[in-house]
Amino acid sequence: MAAFKEIENSKQWDAWAAAQPRSNFQLSWNWGDWPPKTGRQVHRRGLVSGRRLLAGYTAVVADSRRGRYMEIDGGLSLDRPEDPDRWGLIS
Repeated sequence: MAAFKEIENSKQWDAWAAAQPRSNFQLSWNWGDWPPKTGRQVHRRGLVSGRRLLAGYTAVVADSRRGRYMEIDGGLSLDRPEDPDRWGLIS
């Protein structure tokens, strides 16, 4: 069964990110290294099934005058499933 988990392995993350068809620099592990230097929190989470990373995002939590908010630069990236019938919306 798949579950969202905090990802702590930079090599696993970067290998997965590089294999994404719509990958960009904001999905790289290094992109999440600078926000803590500005006082913001970073959360790298992924949808993991067994040892396979299926989806992932880097969330930056920041405080502003209007409250706390979360940025997901580059959006959520999804790996294509091995069994496309499991996710009917992905073709």
